[in-house]
Amino acid sequence: MKYLFILTGVVCLSFMLLPACAPEPVQEAEPEAETAPEPVFDQAAEEAAVRNLLAQFETVYNNHDEKALAALWTDAAIQFRRETKGKEAIEELIKGIFERHKRSIKYNLLEELGFSFLTPEVVLIRQRVQFTNRYDTDGNPAPDNTELAAILAVKKDGNWRIAAILERPIDE
Repeated sequence: MKYLFILTGVVCLSFMLLPACAPEPVQEAEPEAETAPEPVFDQAAEEAAVRNLLAQFETVYNNHDEKALAALWTDAAIQFRRETKGKEAIEELIKGIFERHKRSIKYNLLEELGFSFLTPEVVLIRQRVQFTNRYDTDGNPAPDNTELAAILAVKKDGNWRIAAILERPIDE
């Protein structure tokens, strides 16, 4: 009788534990939502868009239009050589440069030294440029100025803009 009681207890305990040990029923997975494919980085197209920005920069600079030139910069842009931050401050800086040089100064790209995408939305351009038709602070004609320029451009909301420029005069 003692064994019958133990056997009955083991059977009852087994029935109680059996559901806890049983594997979970397999549920059908919900279909995954369709996701858009990752956009493909088209370097040639992006490089053409950045080159278009640089061509606009040169054209607008040589037309002495500080508002249109400032529009090519990001809101938080930096012009390192003159320690100027922000699009509005850069517009004022450019206006002062144009006025000092009697709105005759010209920006000329002499040579592209490098074009490097750091990410699909950030590119570093290195150039040798020359400023001509300049005047000194007394209003007298000044010699041409050749500089090395590093331009950082960023793509935001589908548009390329200048985020920073660092220029350094060089002797030729």
